[in-house]
Amino acid sequence: DIMYEGVSEDVIINRTRDFLKKVKFERDFYYEFDEKILERRKSRSRLLFTIFVALFLVYVVLGIILKSFRKPFIIILTVPSIFAGSFLFLFAAGYGRSVPAHIALIMLTGLSVNSVVLLLEEVLLFQKRGTRRALLIGYRRKMRLMLITVLTTSFSMVPVFFLATSTYFFKILTGVIFCGLFSSLLLSLWIFPALYRFFKTEKVE
Repeated sequence: DIMYEGVSEDVIINRTRDFLKKVKFERDFYYEFDEKILERRKSRSRLLFTIFVALFLVYVVLGIILKSFRKPFIIILTVPSIFAGSFLFLFAAGYGRSVPAHIALIMLTGLSVNSVVLLLEEVLLFQKRGTRRALLIGYRRKMRLMLITVLTTSFSMVPVFFLATSTYFFKILTGVIFCGLFSSLLLSLWIFPALYRFFKTEKVE
């Protein structure tokens, strides 16, 4: 990936293509992009597919641990919340889709579920005990641990982000993970109760 004055490779390519479309070339003259650029675009497509594979693997692992292939849906359906913070960062910073951004999203699919797993286990524990306010108690008991988990992971990325002033790869990687984790935590707190009540209504055991 290349950068020019804070602009990502995708943006440069798109601007170049738009400019060249307006240029009238003489007969037998044409242009084409370097093979390395085209190969990097193909690799980003493969990484996008890898994100879905990662989601599937997380789902399978959770299904084995929870001994159910229905309960993990509550967790997996909260994963898209990572995209809110991640894409907001990429847009605000002027970065396009890139290899480090896709790698960060793959990492986030695993990191983002940790807090929800802690909460779900606690809620299910009190649900089995017949507690009517299992959801509320679960939030009270695990909220602090969820915050600590996200804060420690997120802020460990801060030094890398600011020290890697000349490293485009690590700047995007850490920025996407930092913002993705925060949006995952905040949105999951809203999404989880609705998903829990839906699956509870469906009598998921």
